[in-house]
Amino acid sequence: MDSQKRLFLAISLSMLLFLVWSSFFAPKPPAMPTENSPGANPQQTAANGMPQAEPSTPVQSHLPSREIAVETPEVSLLFTTEGAGLLKAQLKGDKEREQETFSLADGYKKLFGKSFAPPPHIQLVNTAPQGSPFWATSFVGTLPLPDNLRYALVEETPQRLSFRAEHEGLVLVKVFEFQDGNNLNITLQLSNNTLNPQSGTLWLKSPREVPPGSEKEPSFFGTLGNQSSVLCRSEKLHRETPNNKSTELSKEGPVHFVAVDKQYFIAALYAPTPTLNPQSQCRLKTSPTSREADLGFNLNLQPGSTTSIQLKGYLGAKDLQVLSSKGAFLEETLDFGWWAAICKLLLGIMRFFYGLLGNWGLAIIFLTVVVKLVLLPLTHKAMVSAEQMKKLQPQITALREKYAKDKERLNMEMMKLYQTAKINPLGGCLPLLLQMPVWFALFTTLRTSYEIYREPFFGPAWTDLTSKDPTYLLPILLGVTMIITQKLQPQMMEKTQAFMFTWVMPIFFSFIMLNYPAGLSLYIFVNNILSIGQQFALRKWIEKRSAKTTDTPKTAKAK
Repeated sequence: MDSQKRLFLAISLSMLLFLVWSSFFAPKPPAMPTENSPGANPQQTAANGMPQAEPSTPVQSHLPSREIAVETPEVSLLFTTEGAGLLKAQLKGDKEREQETFSLADGYKKLFGKSFAPPPHIQLVNTAPQGSPFWATSFVGTLPLPDNLRYALVEETPQRLSFRAEHEGLVLVKVFEFQDGNNLNITLQLSNNTLNPQSGTLWLKSPREVPPGSEKEPSFFGTLGNQSSVLCRSEKLHRETPNNKSTELSKEGPVHFVAVDKQYFIAALYAPTPTLNPQSQCRLKTSPTSREADLGFNLNLQPGSTTSIQLKGYLGAKDLQVLSSKGAFLEETLDFGWWAAICKLLLGIMRFFYGLLGNWGLAIIFLTVVVKLVLLPLTHKAMVSAEQMKKLQPQITALREKYAKDKERLNMEMMKLYQTAKINPLGGCLPLLLQMPVWFALFTTLRTSYEIYREPFFGPAWTDLTSKDPTYLLPILLGVTMIITQKLQPQMMEKTQAFMFTWVMPIFFSFIMLNYPAGLSLYIFVNNILSIGQQFALRKWIEKRSAKTTDTPKTAKAK
């Protein structure tokens, strides 16, 4: 039994450490060469081989500076003629709000009915005061075109905005069509009205400022973290997150999409399916206070020629079904990591039960029941083995006393005893091994999937299954049920070991779960309740079976 408990402890601690490492500290791929490093895009240089800098002096200042508000059912947009891009993109809807955090006192006030003002709506675009707007455009090449170019607004309707700018013989037209709520059609049209060929890269920039204190890095006991990333999908997905440092990555195309995410939400530029410009490239930049994802197109324009680029924009939630329907690999923006297959399976099961019950908390409970039923044969066998080991307790106690000073001999004699009784002392670890990947996958699903974001269980306190329980009731109940579960197990260990497994580990685990998603605490709590019920039912079954076996010889003798 010593070996079983040591294995159990080793498995528990190693899987716990693996969860922390894989969620927060797993190594990232090495950065690709940047535009100023060896191997960078050669078309960002002039014909004479000298690098071309983007001018910072405002151009076409004689045109009026305007801001244009556009309202769709899902998002409020604010465009500017300075760069013909976005200054704001604020989502609408009750779920499209920032995640709330409550103190313990406010959590209990909420539990007893006190209402709080709703948090602000998600703002996907946040530009620097003197910086480029979101989706600003520049041309870096033989005849540079700056991203701070002032445009003329040549068409304005509820469904369409058209901007036009001219600079030293280059004419750029940008058209935004508001397709349906979160979706936009974007057309870039660049004309060469000079007498010379023009070559270079047309960049569409997606910069976003991060206000100090608005994001947190993940930590074991403090927070799950909410740092936003920048992404580019070329031959594979590239994701950059600052993690308290600045990063930069450039990648040649063809590019399927670039995006700036905000945990459960995203602002993305992607190619219309199935068209994809083979001359595209991407550039990702991050710092603790900014993110930027740029999409570039390598162009060669003859005198009098015009080139047109068609793109789509998406400003909204990272809903797996919605993103999958767009056909540009946008579903890969959901970072399920190593647990992707299990996460999608769990999400599919929960979505099924949510469709029936209309509550994600109940969907998690029924998911727990499904997993419990799938593992029932294994858990039943493990519990039967544990009950059988109770009968060996006197013999194990005697062996401990006899070989108290010879641990090696003690372990050998105990293994002989298990073999004679035909009991596998490690059998009880298998259900735990199978259950832990479900815990990790559910944890990842809760901190990734918009479907469950800000969804309530019941009552005013548990209004967000993806955030921590502000009352700490679920983690505490989880710890209590873990203690009861341990108490129901055969106590075959020494007193110190028994104290560690029965009291210290449940309390430590509950402490960890205080800041983890309430949905995960709910799952483990319900699983513990089902295990306790299963243990009691098994004992009743064994007692009835033993009584029946005892009565059978007497009945036969009477006959």
